[in-house]
Amino acid sequence: MTKILVIDDERSIRNSMKDILQYEGHEIVLAENGMEGLVAVKSEKPDIVFCDIKMPKMEGIEVLERIKEFSADTPVIMISGHGTIDTAIEAIKKGAYDFIEKPLDLNRLLITIKNATDKHLLIHETKTLKNKVSKKYEMIGQSDALNRVRSIIEKVAASDARVLVTGPNGCGKELVAHQLHELSHRKESTFVEVNCAAIPSELIDENLRTDINWIRRLTLSLTNAKEMLDALVIDDELSYNVSDLSSKFNKKKFFEKEFYPVSLFYLGMTTLKSAYRMVLPNMTMRSIYMDYYNQLNKIEGNASRYVPVYELYDSNRSFEPLVQNYFEQYLGQFPAQVFDKINENFIRCSFYELVSRYLSHCYSFAIEQNNSVGRSDFEMTGIPGTDYYTDDRVVEFKYYRSKDADRMLALTEPLAEHVEQVKGYAEDTKKKFPNYNVRSYVVYICANKGWKCWEV
Repeated sequence: MTKILVIDDERSIRNSMKDILQYEGHEIVLAENGMEGLVAVKSEKPDIVFCDIKMPKMEGIEVLERIKEFSADTPVIMISGHGTIDTAIEAIKKGAYDFIEKPLDLNRLLITIKNATDKHLLIHETKTLKNKVSKKYEMIGQSDALNRVRSIIEKVAASDARVLVTGPNGCGKELVAHQLHELSHRKESTFVEVNCAAIPSELIDENLRTDINWIRRLTLSLTNAKEMLDALVIDDELSYNVSDLSSKFNKKKFFEKEFYPVSLFYLGMTTLKSAYRMVLPNMTMRSIYMDYYNQLNKIEGNASRYVPVYELYDSNRSFEPLVQNYFEQYLGQFPAQVFDKINENFIRCSFYELVSRYLSHCYSFAIEQNNSVGRSDFEMTGIPGTDYYTDDRVVEFKYYRSKDADRMLALTEPLAEHVEQVKGYAEDTKKKFPNYNVRSYVVYICANKGWKCWEV
């Protein structure tokens, strides 16, 4: 039997819900305002809460926020006869399980209760299982040495720093890793164990080919690149030697203009100082790369070529400067002869690579996104819980080589078939996600001669 709390200032709504839900076999608790509802949540400990949005004394959104402060796992379903999409979005962002408009539809009501009950049970079972797992990895003992280890774990777990746990076989490295996870702010997330030594090199090449290729551009050989990548993965089977790694790194090649603009971000060795600016995380990494560490913000082709534009995007949300920056600073690093060899696939992939590097904290990205009318070249969607949520940009890229570049640059508007194509993708997205603000663009990259970007 599920215990359900109904918070609503309308007596008729409370009583009708009570009659319906009791008939379905649920235990019902009623509250006529937000203050009574909060008291009932603490005393009755309901499995599910239904809460009206518009109530005297305390609004439903405030009740929701207060409930989440002391009973975060309790599903709260908001109900309202005056609801809007904005209200529903606000409620979901603040932790509501669902939003139902009045008059209440019986089928929708019962399905929502079933789904919320299943979720509540799953959360309870997961916590129970986690407690069992935690006991399995509990560190037993009160010696001075073990207490020192516990003290270090507590200090490190509170930060976002990467941690390398070393020691001989059987000393308890796995226990330390589990304790770090249990005491960190990520403890609600899954602890993932990876045995890197058991992954075939062919699979590493396939799944991490991007990382391998970027590292290879900075090293003397593919073998060295693999060894560097291995050294950056916490693993008890591989040696970690600073001087050996330093000898493998081709520092000179990092500065050569014919190589792609590369930030240390790709080597997995940076932490974010802000949303965009990156720093080396510890003295070990600084000792490896000390020859150019202080030059990182001075050399051509580094993050300083892109960061100002992306920082400005936070305030203006303008897409065109991102295209301009990509053309001038990213493609501008390539010699002229390259532009008759690349194609649209390269353009969409490299634009994705650059934009996702700097905006992945607030957008998710897709290339060749499947739609009912075809596959869109590029799409970026705001991440729920951020100020960018519901912001969606759909882009169609067209690439023209030198012989066609001047003709396309002379256009004052995009070709009609390209407009129709990207609008079809945008309309398909809008159908799937009606609350999204979908904006569509046609972008022409005309060899190394120029670019065009239209919002259509």
